[in-house]
Amino acid sequence: MQCGIDYFTEWRGTKDPSKEGLKLLEYAKSIAVGSQAKERVKGNIGGIQEWAKTAPVQDGLEFIINKLVKAKEYLIGYGLVELYYLSF
Repeated sequence: MQCGIDYFTEWRGTKDPSKEGLKLLEYAKSIAVGSQAKERVKGNIGGIQEWAKTAPVQDGLEFIINKLVKAKEYLIGYGLVELYYLSF
């Protein structure tokens, strides 16, 4: 179970690790012993599934932010706008 949690936590900032993380947690669920372990796995599966619903939105926002940063650098580089006008 901890492998699935750690995998998801490690990669969520750079890619969508939900599919692989869920696969690890589903395996953990199949071998879990005891109600406390099973409930913990179930809770983590729910959390990753919820995160996965918004992952495409996060990717889109990252794309837009990167484009805005490049536009800002371009405008500042050519002296077309003052730095303090662009706060992103």
